[in-house]
Amino acid sequence: MSERTSRGRSAWSDLLPYTRPFRWHLALSLALLLFASAMELLKPWPLKFIIDQILGQHPVGVLAPLTGLNLTAQLAAASVLVVVVAIVGGIAEYHAQILVAKIGHTIAASLRGDVFSHLQRLSVSFHRNTGSGEMLTRLMKDVQEIKNVLGDLALETTAQVVLLAGMAAILVGMDARLALVSLAVFGPVAVLTRHYSRHIKDVTRRQRRKDSQAASIMTEAIAMLPAVQLFGRSQHASGQFGRATRKGLEAEVTAARMKGRLERWVEVIVAFGTGAVLWYGAWAVIEGRLTPGDLVIFSAYLRSMYRPTRRIAANWIQASRAAVGAERVMELLRRKPAVEDLPHATPAPAFVGAVEFSGVSFAYGPGMATLYDVTVSVPPGALVAIVGPSGAGKSTLISLIPRLADPSEGSVRIDGRDVRDYTIASLREQIAIVTQEAMLFGLSVRDNVSYGDPTPDEGRVVAALNAAHAWHIVERLAEGLDTTLGERGATLSGGERQRLAIARAFYRDARILILDEPTTGLDSFAEAHVVESLSALVRGRTTFVITHRLSTIAHADLVLYLEDGRLVESGSPASLRATGGRYDELLSFQVAGLRAH
Repeated sequence: MSERTSRGRSAWSDLLPYTRPFRWHLALSLALLLFASAMELLKPWPLKFIIDQILGQHPVGVLAPLTGLNLTAQLAAASVLVVVVAIVGGIAEYHAQILVAKIGHTIAASLRGDVFSHLQRLSVSFHRNTGSGEMLTRLMKDVQEIKNVLGDLALETTAQVVLLAGMAAILVGMDARLALVSLAVFGPVAVLTRHYSRHIKDVTRRQRRKDSQAASIMTEAIAMLPAVQLFGRSQHASGQFGRATRKGLEAEVTAARMKGRLERWVEVIVAFGTGAVLWYGAWAVIEGRLTPGDLVIFSAYLRSMYRPTRRIAANWIQASRAAVGAERVMELLRRKPAVEDLPHATPAPAFVGAVEFSGVSFAYGPGMATLYDVTVSVPPGALVAIVGPSGAGKSTLISLIPRLADPSEGSVRIDGRDVRDYTIASLREQIAIVTQEAMLFGLSVRDNVSYGDPTPDEGRVVAALNAAHAWHIVERLAEGLDTTLGERGATLSGGERQRLAIARAFYRDARILILDEPTTGLDSFAEAHVVESLSALVRGRTTFVITHRLSTIAHADLVLYLEDGRLVESGSPASLRATGGRYDELLSFQVAGLRAH
C-alpha cells in the first residue's frame, strides 16, 4: 500500500467520528434507499407477468396471486402495480435524499467549526508562514468535498451496491450463464476506475494548491487595496490572480477530461455487455431455455445494473478527489498547537505585576533563532521601554509574556511563577495589549471595547471610552455604542481606531500592559491624543512599550536595548546615557535627526 493511500485511509477513519451522532439517521436513510432499491427490483416484473402469464401462458411465481383474476383484472392489477412501485420507491428515495442532505450539512458545519477553532489555537508563526488563502480553501472547499462523501456518496454507493447484488442474485437464479455474461463488464470497469482515480487524485492535489494561491492573492490584494490602488498595481494584482486561477482551471479541466474518458470507456464496455446479453438471451429464448418475459427481465435489469455501475464509477472518482480534501483537513487538525496548557497548569491568581525573563532564548525553527539568553527583572508597576534596530527581537520578547509563543530555553515568570504553570486563558485575562495596528472587528463599538468579556458592562464601556479620550468619537456616530464598525474598523481614522484599542485596554483593567509601537503611522495631532490616553493607561501597571519616541523613553523606569536578539544594555535612561553605549548612540542619532529636521 502506498504512503498516500495509507494517509488517505487514515484521514477517512479520523473523520468517521463526525458521523456517529447521526448513526440512527444514517441508518434510516440507508433503509429508505434500500427500500427504494427493492422497488427498483420489482419494476420489470409486472411487464414479465403480462408477457409470460397473459400473452404466453407461462406462470410467473412471484405474481402468482394475480393468476386467479380474470384477464381485465390481471391487466389492471399489473398496470396499477407499475404505478404503485414507482410512486412508493420515489417517495422513499425523496425522504432519504432530504435526510442525507440535512446530515451532510450538519457534519460540514461541525467539521468547519472544529477546523476554525483549531486554527485559532495554532501559533502566530504558523499563520504567518501559511497563506490565508490556503486556510480558506481547506475550511470551505475541502470540507464541502468531505461532506459530499460522508453524506450523499457513501449512502448512495452502498444502496447501489446492494441493488446490484440483488439484481445479480435474481439473474443467477434465472440463468447462471447469462448472468455471468451480464456481470463480466464489472471487472474491466473496476480496473479502469482504479486507474483513473489515482491520476485524478494527483491532479486534484495540484488544483487545490493553485486554488489556495489564487485565494491568497485575492485576500491580500483586498486587505492591501489602498496600497494596490495608490501604486497603480491593480492590473498587476489582477494578472497574478488570473494566472493562479488559470492554473487551477487547467488542473480542473485535466481532471474533467480524465473523468470524461472513464465515463466513455464505461459506456463502451456496457454496450459490449448489452450486446452480448441480447445475443445470448435471444438464443436462449429460441432454444426454450428462457421465456420472452425472462429476456425482458434480463434486459431491464441490464439497463438498471449498468446505470448504478456508472454512478458507482463516478462516485469513486468524486471520493478520490474528496480524499485529497480529507488529507489536507486532517493534516491541519493533527497539527499540535505550539502553545498549550500543561497538565499541571492552574488558574492564575490576581497578578501583582513583577515580570522576570530568565535565560530566555527563542527560535522559530532550526537556524532561525531570534533571542539569545535574555535575563532581566522588572518590578511591579514599572514602565519598561524596549528599543533597538528593526529585527532585534523586541516583539518576539514581549510575545512570550502572554504565551503567544514559548521560549526555546529559559523561562518567563510573573510574580515568581513560570507563566507555563498558569492556564493560558487565566494568564491572558490579566494582560492587555495595544499594537501599532489597532485590532478592531466588524462589531459594534460596545462589543469592540468589551471584546473578550462574555457579559459586557455598559458602564465600564463608557468609563473606558472616557478614560481613553474617545467618548466624543462615539457621540458623533449615528447609533452610538451600537454602531457597527467596518471590517478592521475601516470606518474610523487611524487615530480613532487606536483610541478605541486603548479603551479596550482600559476596560480589561489588566495589571500587565504591552504597547507595541502604538503611535506608529499617526499624524502629530492624532499622536498627541493617543499619547495623552496612554499616559493615563500606564499608571499603576507594569508596562512594556516598544517605541522610538524620545519622550516615552525618557520617562521609562527601565530601558532594554536589544540588538540581533541579544540584550546589549539595560538600565535607567540616565544611567545608559552616562555609559555612552549603544543606547546613547541611538538617542544621539535621533536627537541629531530632529535638529536637522
